[in-house]
Amino acid sequence: MGLENRFRGTLLGVVLLGAALGLGGEESPLKEYRITGAKGPTGVVPGSTRNASPAVPGMIILEGDHLVTGKKGHIEIATKEGNIIQLKEKSSLQVEKISSHRNIFSLKLGTLLARLAPSPQPNKNFYFFRTPVCVSAVRGTELGISVNESGAVEAGVVEGSVEISTGSLISEEEEESQISTGTVAATAP
Repeated sequence: MGLENRFRGTLLGVVLLGAALGLGGEESPLKEYRITGAKGPTGVVPGSTRNASPAVPGMIILEGDHLVTGKKGHIEIATKEGNIIQLKEKSSLQVEKISSHRNIFSLKLGTLLARLAPSPQPNKNFYFFRTPVCVSAVRGTELGISVNESGAVEAGVVEGSVEISTGSLISEEEEESQISTGTVAATAP
């Protein structure tokens, strides 16, 4: 009986250790974003509330969170892998999805700059930035996206390339274009 209990205890320990390490699960561990810089009027509105908290360095950003900046406000979020997204003044960014293989953000107003590592999966988009008129699919690059108050969008690529789609997420049926180094503009319908 003692050996059987010891075996059960060992088996339970292995199962718990495997769960803690993420072994046997279908989804890879989530990518973690933290605020690495904030100045001026800024706020983070958790997805489950309408109450904003000041953006504070070290704060973990979760799916559903909404980041906002006021006049002369600035928020920078980053991953431990070195991916950086900067939200400039008078901006609004919704964090829609965070995972190890797909990250979706919605820029409703303002400007963001991003420096993103290449996708770990060849020919797969890793980051998506939605705006009122298009979606930018990014594998790894340096880019900037701006949305003005009338909904017009401007995207610029410093390095790498970005696919732009007029749909909700890029698929074969939607109108697509690809930009390398340079700028493209889109206007709200």
